[in-house]
Amino acid sequence: KVAVVAHRGEEEEDVVVFTGRRVVVATEGPAAADLLGETTTTTTRKPVGTVCLYFRTDEDPPSDEPILYLNGNDDDGGEESTVVNNCCFPATVSPTYAPAGQTLVSASLVGSFDDKTDEDLAAQVKAELSSWFGAEFVGTWELLKVYRIPYAQPNQEPPTDFSRGVVEGDGGMGVVYVCGDHTESATLDGALRSGQRCARRVCKELLRKKE
Repeated sequence: KVAVVAHRGEEEEDVVVFTGRRVVVATEGPAAADLLGETTTTTTRKPVGTVCLYFRTDEDPPSDEPILYLNGNDDDGGEESTVVNNCCFPATVSPTYAPAGQTLVSASLVGSFDDKTDEDLAAQVKAELSSWFGAEFVGTWELLKVYRIPYAQPNQEPPTDFSRGVVEGDGGMGVVYVCGDHTESATLDGALRSGQRCARRVCKELLRKKE
């Protein structure tokens, strides 16, 4: 595991040091900040977390089609707001995702829900999804695992800056570059675009050095 990215420093015992003419830090925002000692995100707001709950049931899914079921409720963020963002049955994509004769259920939420236990959150999710798929079907679900991911993606509430170009992680010295969705838009496209920009900059710099 990489501990720090720096130009030069005192080498410690039992530490392997790798050197390079250019370094690209392609990690999530918090990891990049830890490595570089500076924030590279487009915003300083708290990142968006998620909770993913997995259930099992012996019943068949509502459809054999690989469907991602989305929450279409017009929530206002109040006490009566729903928590489920989307739900799917992964084995409809590939049968290998669940044992034969069983159905795997995945429900994703937006937020970390630190004030709720796994059991309370699972009960709330099942109550909500009963209105989607029917109480009889959802009542057969057994909770398998709850995954809490504090940093699912950067916060995209304005103001943000999605047109910063290549992000340098070394105070402008032109050796360390940073890419990832936290330097652009919080999408796969944003992460890929930032990576392409870094690659082009590194190639340009290295070719210029040869001239």
